[in-house]
Amino acid sequence: MGNGDFRVQRERSLVYEKAFALYLQRRGYYILPTYDYTGLKDDKAPRLKGENQSLVVPDLLAAKNGLFSWFEIKLKQQADLYRKTNVLETGLALRHWKHYQEVKRLTGTLVNIIFIHEKEQEIRCGELSILEKYHSHTYKGDRMDRGGTIFFAYERLPRVGTFADLLVCARQIQSTKETT
Repeated sequence: MGNGDFRVQRERSLVYEKAFALYLQRRGYYILPTYDYTGLKDDKAPRLKGENQSLVVPDLLAAKNGLFSWFEIKLKQQADLYRKTNVLETGLALRHWKHYQEVKRLTGTLVNIIFIHEKEQEIRCGELSILEKYHSHTYKGDRMDRGGTIFFAYERLPRVGTFADLLVCARQIQSTKETT
């Protein structure tokens, strides 16, 4: 993927990160969009920094009813068929998965991974402990993600909404931009 391709994909992802933030707000959450803290040129993942370690944090920190939760939003074109098991899968970078596990351990805060799939027109979600139950396999090479990719059985993940729900939010954000 060329650098221009990354920027286009990053812009598309940011639209759905913001739409999902509004989706949560409409459900009574207050949010801290950590994607707002991505470095000087919007090219660095937000991090939780310790003395000797720096961890990528999820896109949103949300609060409702006295509880905090992290939300990492993954925009995907589609779930892919893993031919060895004949199971549809979705996944994320293994190095980020490890960071999110450590963020959960350090902060004592649940970490939810949101998979937005365009072809399937739905939103699936799993907290890290749920995702571990549906782990299907791990790819250790660098062809998909630097440092490997972890995969989960897509159809076993809880469905939490539709793509149409997010499009409504994305349109509202766009119309707000146009009127300001």
